[in-house]
Amino acid sequence: MLKEKAWANALAVTTGVIYIVFYVIDMVATEMFAFIFNAQFLGADITSLVPEMSFGGFISVLITVVITAWIMGYIWAKVYNKFAK
Repeated sequence: MLKEKAWANALAVTTGVIYIVFYVIDMVATEMFAFIFNAQFLGADITSLVPEMSFGGFISVLITVVITAWIMGYIWAKVYNKFAK
């Protein structure tokens, strides 16, 4: 059995850290970011679709991503526990 809150917290923190890492890579090493990001889409040039983001935009997206990850993690653990019975 999974503890719903612990699973949700772990997923939210992990998602937030990954988002921050990708943001920092984008700011520091743009070409590396483009390579990593495009590799997820089999080399298609997707980075050209990524808009420039202000720091305020970064914070608002970070908050949205973390909250969404927490909710999804909680639901995931709840459903898992239901099926594991």
